[in-house]
Amino acid sequence: MMGAGQRKETPVFSDNTLLRSWYVNNNFGERSIPTVEHIGNHNQPGLFVIPPFAGNIWEPKTQFLLRKAETNNLDFVSFGYSGITYGEGKITGIDIRCWVDDAHVVFHNKTQGAQVVVASSFGATAALQIARDFPERVGGLVLIAPGTSLEEHLVQPIIGIKGKRRDAFEQTGRFDYPAIIHSLRSERGFARQRIELTAEALQRAKMSEIFRDASAITLQCPVRIIHCVNDKHVPIAASHDLASRIKAPNPARVIHNIDVGHEQYCKRGFAGIWPNVGRMLGMASNG
Repeated sequence: MMGAGQRKETPVFSDNTLLRSWYVNNNFGERSIPTVEHIGNHNQPGLFVIPPFAGNIWEPKTQFLLRKAETNNLDFVSFGYSGITYGEGKITGIDIRCWVDDAHVVFHNKTQGAQVVVASSFGATAALQIARDFPERVGGLVLIAPGTSLEEHLVQPIIGIKGKRRDAFEQTGRFDYPAIIHSLRSERGFARQRIELTAEALQRAKMSEIFRDASAITLQCPVRIIHCVNDKHVPIAASHDLASRIKAPNPARVIHNIDVGHEQYCKRGFAGIWPNVGRMLGMASNG
């Protein structure tokens, strides 16, 4: 019998929601990217959702927003990063540059018309690049606890900047990161899995961190950032810094949400997401 808080709800998709595995072959190699797509009303803006680090289509925020899209007859597209086994949540490879490219090519090939892009944590880097590269297509950004540095927002909270764990990483060039992988095949709907991060993977990640310096980020769409006050992985100060650097017709705003941490927010903090996404959809429609 499942204990309290362990109940798993199996997604039930509408007739217009499709699960697909999409084959890609470009400069980052041959790979398969799982996608979930809902066919809605093409005459209004759609939703494009970018998952967090190691995320897939079963990630709770993705499923939450998919339900909203189905209820409101919106076009919806999301995906799982390549190298993560579809449906099982097993990670077979990590290349942050490739994951950013996954988001880019799925947006380019699987969406049409104006889109509101929603991204959480690591996914914010890809969202900012998409908004910059497709200004005529992105009607708004909603960034949830955005993390733009793998080292600062993922590695340092786990092993710190000094001490035994950092020394071991410096010596071996690798450490285990305790990831949460969402899956339909886990009794609870998610499983904790230790994945190996290497110095080489972090170096590749830095090549994608184009928004880490102090320069301005010029966008043509409005931006809303939702962040938890007590986030221990990505401090809320990082969102205020990011917002101050975004130059857009409608100034970026940071919205403080419920006082829980980064990981807990991913599972419980949905209350403040949809109203802000809804406002963006309205602004994109009027724009």
